[in-house]
Amino acid sequence: MIRSLVFTTLFPNAERPHHGVFVEQRLRHLLASGEVESTVIAPVPWFPRALARSRRYGAYARVPRNENRDGLAVIHPRYPVIPRVGWSLVPWTMAAATWPVVSRVCRSEPRPGLIDAHYFFPDGVAAVLLGRALGLPVVVTARGTDINLIPRYRFPRRVIRQAAGRAAGIVTVCQALKDAMVEMGIPGDAIEVLRNGVDLERFRPMDREALRRELGVRGPTLLSVGHLVERKGHHLVIEALAELPGVHLLIAGEGEMAGRLRSLATALGVAD
Repeated sequence: MIRSLVFTTLFPNAERPHHGVFVEQRLRHLLASGEVESTVIAPVPWFPRALARSRRYGAYARVPRNENRDGLAVIHPRYPVIPRVGWSLVPWTMAAATWPVVSRVCRSEPRPGLIDAHYFFPDGVAAVLLGRALGLPVVVTARGTDINLIPRYRFPRRVIRQAAGRAAGIVTVCQALKDAMVEMGIPGDAIEVLRNGVDLERFRPMDREALRRELGVRGPTLLSVGHLVERKGHHLVIEALAELPGVHLLIAGEGEMAGRLRSLATALGVAD
């Protein structure tokens, strides 16, 4: 049996139970194979407890240092973030701040055989730094904006390429991300595409008309699913709805734009 050390900020916690749930689900299916056991290190930014009631930072401050998620042990070490100027330094501050925890886990038995990192910047870069110090191979999974957005900035782009060159393996969750990494100069033969799986017990065909009646859905209906943040484009769908008489829109998600999206729907006369 192989023991892996999962290293990522994209992992659910008691305060944000849906954050990075796709990483947790993939890990649980991997563990269910019986061929792998794992310890999860999911760093969170450090904020003082005095901000626990803050809407923006409180959730980070309240995350427990250790938790058990249905039998899965998760450690949440803190790492410092310096607003604005410190963003490019986060891979190094994250690696330094999590070193005591990571090295302690690596001294336990059985010793992890690899680091399984998710999200290339800063997580993957920090994991590669830790892996080199500990003599452990690192596999990094690219998840989306870590390749589609962050490499637009010169410095992160350079360190992502360096980390990719030092990683023992690279995974992307779609072909488009692999293509983007190849355009960055990363060899395609070093990248494996492993698409996100689908839980067919949870997501399965059902009686369409019965469900529409149960949910109160009538007529042509659009569905927009994702975090309520600008890059997901929910506002564009709401704007389009104003040009589609007789069409209804359902939005599933949570996030900082919830109030603004409701206000936009009201302003365009489509709130109903």
